[in-house]
Amino acid sequence: MPAKALWYGTKFALKRLPSFIKLKKLEESLTPNVSLFFENENYTVKTADTADELGEILRLRFQVFFKEFSTQSMKLSFVPYDVDKLDFICDHLIVIDKKAQKIVACYRLVTPTQRTFLKQYYTETEFVIDDFLKLEGRKLELGRACVHQDYRSGTVIGLLWAGLLEYSKKAQIKYLFGCSSINASDFPVLNQIRDYMEEQKSFIDDYHVGIRKKYKIENHPQVHHRFSTHKEKLERKPVGSLIHMYMMAGAKLSREFAYDPEMDCLDVLTVVDLTQIPASFSRRFSFK
Repeated sequence: MPAKALWYGTKFALKRLPSFIKLKKLEESLTPNVSLFFENENYTVKTADTADELGEILRLRFQVFFKEFSTQSMKLSFVPYDVDKLDFICDHLIVIDKKAQKIVACYRLVTPTQRTFLKQYYTETEFVIDDFLKLEGRKLELGRACVHQDYRSGTVIGLLWAGLLEYSKKAQIKYLFGCSSINASDFPVLNQIRDYMEEQKSFIDDYHVGIRKKYKIENHPQVHHRFSTHKEKLERKPVGSLIHMYMMAGAKLSREFAYDPEMDCLDVLTVVDLTQIPASFSRRFSFK
């Protein structure tokens, strides 16, 4: 096994060890800040309320983020969870395949009350969003959006959105926001992604958004050669399915992207004003 794999796996494990221990010490039940539950014939959508569900969420995220998408070598990790301190305070929206009896999609949700306790949102570690946070209205941070590779269809993503809209209604939320990721595999079409966002008039122009120094692309010169300097015609939309869904909901996106070296991806600040969401989108995904 390459030394880098051993080192990175050990670093990953040690960095998250305190949270891993906390996970093991959890009681059988959890109390979500907002309780949500609805289902259809094949799926259940709910907020996680057991320690077993939280453990399954964190394992799914590890599998998708670090084993599937990350370019970092993760052949060895003593802690096969994607976990940090926010996971024990926030709510987790999940979609369960009833037949397989497993969690196939999830979101991490942080309310203003939880942000007061934590001192900052996760998004604030990458982006300067002071102007956005001053806007009137309650805000819900979306994070760690994750869908199992066998379930990346309109059905499951639609159920996630139905859950988000219902949760937001219960929590009296005006804005959804968070970091949307562009995976390293899409770096060669970054020009097309920017152009598409511009064509859709999706960039934030009403207030300032900055990038923290650690996450500015120019401070990571090793990634520049992976961006395309020419344009190629694509047969598909140049953004991933989740970003495309945000844009369908009328999302506004930051013009600058942040580079996350641990995940080896580009993050774009994404903001959805729920009072401006298209009526057709709301009708399609609202829980009835």
